[in-house]
Amino acid sequence: QLYYNIHAGSCASTIYQFIKHHEVQFDEDSEIDKRVATAILVGIATDTEMLCSPETTELDVQSWSDLLSKRDPNLLSRIIKYNIPKVWVEHKASIVQKVHISDGIAVVGIGLLDSKHRDLISSIADDIKTWDEVHTAIVYALLDGETMVGSVRSSNSGISVPALCKTLGENKSGNGGGKPGKGAYSYPLGGGSIDDEEDEPIVDLTWKLFEVKEKSRILKTIKG
Repeated sequence: QLYYNIHAGSCASTIYQFIKHHEVQFDEDSEIDKRVATAILVGIATDTEMLCSPETTELDVQSWSDLLSKRDPNLLSRIIKYNIPKVWVEHKASIVQKVHISDGIAVVGIGLLDSKHRDLISSIADDIKTWDEVHTAIVYALLDGETMVGSVRSSNSGISVPALCKTLGENKSGNGGGKPGKGAYSYPLGGGSIDDEEDEPIVDLTWKLFEVKEKSRILKTIKG
C-alpha cells in the first residue's frame, strides 16, 4: 500500500519514506549518512519551496522533521545559499530590458548557454515570476548550440504548466512536463544547430531568428 498510495509533494520525501519503510537507519556519526540526509533535505526544500508550496503534504513535513537532526548543517547551508556564478549575474542583468510582458505573461530568450549553466534558465524564470503584474514566466535558451530548453513558472490556476510544457516540447519532437506551477520542456534543433566554429556575427543573427520564432510559438501556444 505504501508504494502505490503514498502522497508527497516531493520526490525526495517519497525516497525517504521508502528508506524508512525498510527500516534503514541513518547513523548520525557517519559522514556518508549525513550527506545522504542533507541531499534528501535539499530535494524536499527545492520541490516544496521550503515547505511553502501548495503541493506540500504532511509527509513532506514529517520527512523534513525526521531528517533535520541527521543533516550536515554547514553543507546544507552552503547548498541552499549557493554562490552565484558571475555569468549568471551578467545574464540576469542583461535580460531585464528584453522581457516581453503581455497580460501577465512574461517571455524571454537568454541566448546561447553552456549546458553546465542549464539551471540558470529556471533561476531566471523563478525571478521573473515574482515581478509585479507577472503571473507566468517562460524563459528559454539554446544549450550547447543544439537544444532549445525552456522553463515555465506560473501562479495562474488557469494555466496548466505540465500540459503547456508537454505541448511546447512534443510538438517539436522533444519532451516536456512538470507539476502545478512549474515545469520545463526541450527539443533538439537537428540540422539547425549552431556550430561552435561559426563566426560571432552569424551566431548572433542565427540566435535572433530562433529567439523570435520561439517567442512567437510560445505566445501562440499559451494563448490558444
